[in-house]
Amino acid sequence: MLSGNYKLVLSVLLIAAITACGGGQSSSSFDSDTNETADTPTNSQSSSSGSAASSSPNQICNTCQTGAHYYVSRAGNDTQNGHSTETAWQTIARVNQQNLVPGDTVLFRRGDTWRETLYLEQSGSDEQWIMYGAYGEGEKPRILGSEQALEWTQVTANIWQSATDLQNPYSGGYSFGEVFFEHNDSRVSWGRQRDFDISYANLEREYDWAWNDSRLYVFAATNPSQRYFSVEAPQRDGSIRFTNIDNTNDDPLENIAIDNLDLRYAMRWGIYGGYNEVEASGIRITSNHIGYIGVKGGASAYCISNWRSDMLIQNNSIHDCGRRGVSINTYTHFTANLQVQNITLDSNHFYNGYHTTSVDVSSLPELGHSISNIVFSNNLVDDSQRHSTDINDGCAANSCTSNAYYVAASSGNHYSNFTVFNNRFIGSTSRAILISGIVEGVKIYHNSIYGSHPDAFPYALVTLNNIYNVDMRNNIIHGNLPAEIEGRCVLDENTTSFSLRDYNLYFQEDENQPFSGSENGVGGWSTYTTEWDNWRDASGFESNSPAPQNPLFTHAQNGNLSLQVNSPAIDAGDNISGFNDDFRGNAPDLGALESDY
Repeated sequence: MLSGNYKLVLSVLLIAAITACGGGQSSSSFDSDTNETADTPTNSQSSSSGSAASSSPNQICNTCQTGAHYYVSRAGNDTQNGHSTETAWQTIARVNQQNLVPGDTVLFRRGDTWRETLYLEQSGSDEQWIMYGAYGEGEKPRILGSEQALEWTQVTANIWQSATDLQNPYSGGYSFGEVFFEHNDSRVSWGRQRDFDISYANLEREYDWAWNDSRLYVFAATNPSQRYFSVEAPQRDGSIRFTNIDNTNDDPLENIAIDNLDLRYAMRWGIYGGYNEVEASGIRITSNHIGYIGVKGGASAYCISNWRSDMLIQNNSIHDCGRRGVSINTYTHFTANLQVQNITLDSNHFYNGYHTTSVDVSSLPELGHSISNIVFSNNLVDDSQRHSTDINDGCAANSCTSNAYYVAASSGNHYSNFTVFNNRFIGSTSRAILISGIVEGVKIYHNSIYGSHPDAFPYALVTLNNIYNVDMRNNIIHGNLPAEIEGRCVLDENTTSFSLRDYNLYFQEDENQPFSGSENGVGGWSTYTTEWDNWRDASGFESNSPAPQNPLFTHAQNGNLSLQVNSPAIDAGDNISGFNDDFRGNAPDLGALESDY
């Protein structure tokens, strides 16, 4: 049994601050159905956190919304006023024309699909946000960056041509998109772009595609119109874009909520926050499905790209993002001494990454930017589904291995106070946690990390490079790679220092694989020894940690990282005030899932 009731006070306080409006009321008429779309895999276990952050993750205050409600339905009419379901608008183009004001709400009908880009051009206020969400019953409303390829004609054996006029999804610059094949059972397969040849020789197997003279060609054994539910060709950069941030500093677009939408099949992004970074705050992205963006390993393929402060990204399914699941990156000198702070990513399901599966935080050097107070809590990051395929199949880059969680601080910027708490990382194709550069004040608590892709070369499941004052406690790190592949549990490099490293359980399935290592690290040890007592004496770490042994997850290979009744992780942790106060038994369990044993 799982209690999953650790409380993260820091995350709860931030979420409460972000979601409060009109005196912090929490009631909502925003759609609170969190059903995933059919292609989303089912978790084998519930979220590990029972904190207030997860009690109503997608409830957005409506009683304090005093503005208009606008409804959008594919059965609507743009000449109507949009104020009711009976007088709904039909198109996103009509929404884009509306001058929204603080307190307004735009709701899209569930089960409907739009092939347009939603442009956000107005801000809410601290008390009255502008909100975008769903109404009705059924699957989340879909906003797609693609057009459907229709009317297929067989041109030679196994080669089919669509009659639909399409731009080349591989149009160049930063705009590249694979074709996606939707199956009748709701699965989605990535296509593989091939150069067009008049002999069609480059189209050799299913999901190969090429473009020529406004036409799409695919390899398929039978007519694609019967073989697939849909063939989707990306034609637009993204589904939702914050607009005027690129051109003016007059309105940096703040206090906006995006809830319960399905965003997919775009060339560059699901949600894009703009390029010239300015001081801005107040974003909620909750309970959405965002996936199938760009190309695998693409230079610009983000499910979410946003850098605003006071941002909550919660309870979303985010996957198959060609480069980054969530990109919090600053690139420009537009705002000197820019501060990006107070961001929480909580209770999301990330999977199938091709560069960074979940969040990627970085800046160009010497910008003078400050990024601080970033909380990553209660998330599931699972790349185990990629085990059945070649790790670089269809990759547009040299490699499509993916760090599960990645922070890369660069010189001339200040990064501080990053918390990684109560997450589950499964089957990483590179590092599960990689934090590099000068970062001050990192807390890594209560994470369960299991295994690597068999073709991965991670060096370590947790890699810390030049990090100061790391507090690392109550984690389980289970490695599964053979000793001939560098796959330590933890590697600290250069000047990394720990304020506390204790109460962690390490295990390697190959007893010759080191559980820990250091390259020029602090602590006076540099030998990748598997001898626990010698290493502990030399490093001064882990004085209260159990010796390396199997943590006895219930069924790790199926994604279940709960603890068996005789697990050595039970009651083996440290009490960390504000993080695990609700533990059961004599002491907190190690890892992300507190047991009832």
